[in-house]
Amino acid sequence: MRFTVAAAGSSPTEYVSHHLGHLTVGEGLWTFHLDTLFFSIALGAVMVFMFWLAARRATAGVPGKLQNFIEVLVDFVDNSVKESFHGPRQFVAPLALTIFVWVFLWNIMDLVPVDYIPLLANKVFGLEYMRVVPSADVNAPFALSLSVLVLILVYSVKGKGFIFLSCRYRPLFS
Repeated sequence: MRFTVAAAGSSPTEYVSHHLGHLTVGEGLWTFHLDTLFFSIALGAVMVFMFWLAARRATAGVPGKLQNFIEVLVDFVDNSVKESFHGPRQFVAPLALTIFVWVFLWNIMDLVPVDYIPLLANKVFGLEYMRVVPSADVNAPFALSLSVLVLILVYSVKGKGFIFLSCRYRPLFS
């Protein structure tokens, strides 16, 4: 399905309804929102590059601004995980940091005015429409939550064994 760019003289209802659709490919269950996938992957690459750059420039002496920012993020997420998860944090803390930064970057895209990137995509690539904020598509946060659920279940079984519920029974009130 192709979307057309809303005309300048169109009604406010047409303008708003135009911005509620996605650039899609496929039908039914196999519908892919290309704009959500593109911006999620691009922002994930930005996140990986930002952390890689901070790791390359890290110093033991006086840290730079990027290193300070990354250290504040890591300490914030590590303290949040430490307060809420009372187990081994070797897997949970990096996963929480990744999700926190990735969803933060998803939502920071909302600061870009809604027509700038689609207009640029129309001029450069001939795309009729792009929706910029990946978290505005309900499929992206839902897919992220399902993948986190599967990862937590897999690593819980890996760390504690398959029958980890019956190994240690502690009553709630003693």
